[in-house]
Amino acid sequence: MKILSFLSIVFSFFLVLTSCGPKGHNMKKHGGPDGKSEYRLLTKEDIKVSGEYSIEVNNGTELQYQEAAEYSGNLKEIQMKTKGLWPRMAKGEVYNVSGNKLKVTEDEDYLYFETNNLPDHKLTRTNPNEAKSKNYYFTIPKSPKFRDEPYKITKKTQEIGVALNGIIIAAPYDSQDKIAPYNRIVDECSSHADPQGMYHYHFAPLCLKNSKGDSISVNPKNQIGWSFDGFKIYGLADRKIHMPIIDGCNGHSHEGEYHYHATIDFPFFMGCFKGEPYYKNFEQKKRGKKKRK
Repeated sequence: MKILSFLSIVFSFFLVLTSCGPKGHNMKKHGGPDGKSEYRLLTKEDIKVSGEYSIEVNNGTELQYQEAAEYSGNLKEIQMKTKGLWPRMAKGEVYNVSGNKLKVTEDEDYLYFETNNLPDHKLTRTNPNEAKSKNYYFTIPKSPKFRDEPYKITKKTQEIGVALNGIIIAAPYDSQDKIAPYNRIVDECSSHADPQGMYHYHFAPLCLKNSKGDSISVNPKNQIGWSFDGFKIYGLADRKIHMPIIDGCNGHSHEGEYHYHATIDFPFFMGCFKGEPYYKNFEQKKRGKKKRK
């Protein structure tokens, strides 16, 4: 009985250590390899970017975030319940893997992103996981085709697009079927890695810079990536003031072009695909090898 009790304690400790949800962060430790490294929650003074608004991350209580992470159902209801609530971000622990490798080619019909899953900015972590070099190959239609009905992004959908630097843009839910930017604490790049080493953005990637060193993701006029259906994803927009009205998929037609926006609130990138996604893109994590059409 004593052996079983000891094993139960060890197993419970392992679950806490490997979690990157709220319970893994209550003591303000990110659960790194040494088990001692602490992180510091970011404030708006830490994030010096120019845009339409100040970045008000971590503006809710622990209870508010726990409740918000559990919301599901109607899109507008979730937005109403979480009105004004920004994601949780912390200053992560810096680590090194290897450099960003990205090759973008095209033919008449598609853009091809061949990426090693590692960004072109510094890597930090607020959970025990580290980004690993992968062989991902994403195919982006150059002539998006609108669906009769949008393709719903469910709690089981993980990858939904690719940033201009080859990093995965993630759906709003995490592996616990909770709203990730409220359930998790991401780093100052709005990112983290999962236990398999897949690095991804859960919110507008603040570390994405232009040649002048300016953050491009906080400007709604800047493209930050591509959706798997071929429509562009533009920078951070406030749906209350950004016109034309942003629809349920997080996009709108503007100056003759339909595109999506990263937003302050749920679903953060996209709630559905307005066009027909290239379905093999969803298989990249499982396949883990380069593959064309």
